[in-house]
Amino acid sequence: MLMGPMTTAPLLLCALGVLLKRTPHVKNWAIPWALTAAGVALGLASTWKSGQVGTWLMEGATQGVVAAAMSQWYYQMWKQAAVDRKK
Repeated sequence: MLMGPMTTAPLLLCALGVLLKRTPHVKNWAIPWALTAAGVALGLASTWKSGQVGTWLMEGATQGVVAAAMSQWYYQMWKQAAVDRKK
């Protein structure tokens, strides 16, 4: 499935990461962990009816970790291309 429910998850997680970055009480080291947890939750929710429980857990967790990694990659690309370039 090319356009599944997890297609937009990295963008949503990236937006969540930007919001967490602007929150003064959230440490920078905690943001990737929070995004990974949110990504796994989204991944598990998107693969809820995919068959056996073991398959569902592995597929959902893998999709969530990949979505969190992509969101952090998006943020770094945006930061290096747009923000750091102005300096």
